[in-house]
Amino acid sequence: MNFMIPLRPIILEDRAWMAPRFEKSAFLGCEQSFGCNYLWRSVYNVRVADMEGFNVVATSYDGQQSFLFPAGEGDVKTVLDAMLDHQREQGSAYVFNSVDSEQREVLERLYPGTFDYVEKRSSFDYLYASQDLISLAGKKYHAKRGHVAAFKRDYDWTFEMLDENNVEECLSMNEEWCRRNGCFENESLAAESCTVGNALRSLTEIGLFGGLIRVGGYGIAAFSIGERVSDRVCVVHAEKAFTEVKGAYSIINQQFAEHFGTDVQYLNREDDAGSEGLRKAKLSYHPAILLPKYQVKLK
Repeated sequence: MNFMIPLRPIILEDRAWMAPRFEKSAFLGCEQSFGCNYLWRSVYNVRVADMEGFNVVATSYDGQQSFLFPAGEGDVKTVLDAMLDHQREQGSAYVFNSVDSEQREVLERLYPGTFDYVEKRSSFDYLYASQDLISLAGKKYHAKRGHVAAFKRDYDWTFEMLDENNVEECLSMNEEWCRRNGCFENESLAAESCTVGNALRSLTEIGLFGGLIRVGGYGIAAFSIGERVSDRVCVVHAEKAFTEVKGAYSIINQQFAEHFGTDVQYLNREDDAGSEGLRKAKLSYHPAILLPKYQVKLK
């Protein structure tokens, strides 16, 4: 079959047809959201196509172009066949990236013995039961409850929803955080900082929301940005805090869950990017699901 999928760069207007399909598919991975793909479009060369009622999303991952598992309703095999043919035409052995265990089962059922699956631990998503992060109940969260209680006791603080009245302050804080953490010497941190800035500038248009922590006599100590993808999951795309304000990360984590996690099953706090420090921090919150991710290539 000589077929090439008509991919093009993702644009803001694509949210109108892509977001409802992500919602209906209700996949757990952070990549299965409009916000993730739009915000990282330049870094991962995100391109899309509307095909047979499915979102077709191609990204460049580790120097190889490949597809996300299609999100939508209908005959998924027709779309998967087209993706497979497209990659064969390109001469690429890699077909899919960021495939989770549920999607892997579908691929194995439809194409038994066709693919090799390369596990990417650094890409595993950390999903937390939203009620766990709201209440921090039980022995395993004893230390976390203590951090939140100490913050509330020691600081004169308020939680505010992100909006046009405070977004400029958050942009300034993001720039200061970047300066303090050496973003200009770290390509990955610089890309993340740019992405966070874009998210803050286009919250409503992308379908994002968030909140901040303001401390009396200090200013904004932390903020967080998320996206409700489905009834199952809200993705936390960004979280920034100044560590000199003791407990700032703990309080913004808990407050974001309290304000935005009540109507979803899980909060997906994305991956650890292979950072040992970030991995330790995310594991300390006891994820309900550590979501495996695979790169999928032809045998």
